[in-house]
Amino acid sequence: MSRLDFDTISRIAEVRDFSLSYDTNMVKFIMDEGYAVYSSIDGIPLLKNYIDIITTTTSPNKCIYLDYDHNNAIVRNCQEMEKMATGQQEPENTQTDENTENTQEDSQQ
Repeated sequence: MSRLDFDTISRIAEVRDFSLSYDTNMVKFIMDEGYAVYSSIDGIPLLKNYIDIITTTTSPNKCIYLDYDHNNAIVRNCQEMEKMATGQQEPENTQTDENTENTQEDSQQ
């Protein structure tokens, strides 16, 4: 998490292990503002855009999936994420302008 700034790190209330059928090495961040952020280990640097994501979203949902492969954040229904964790539902790439925020992560690392 060295790529995250102090402001973002200070908003993390809790970190939990989270596994999906296609990625058993995921992390769930519980944030001070009540959002839950789900990410693969590779996607954690995308969390640096957390403030931009929560201030620009118009979605009432409080779960954010950081999609490292597509370089964006998807605001989802929290029940969907929990169902995916229990194997009851496979992920759908239902990105719309309302629930997707391009994280603008540069390839410079």
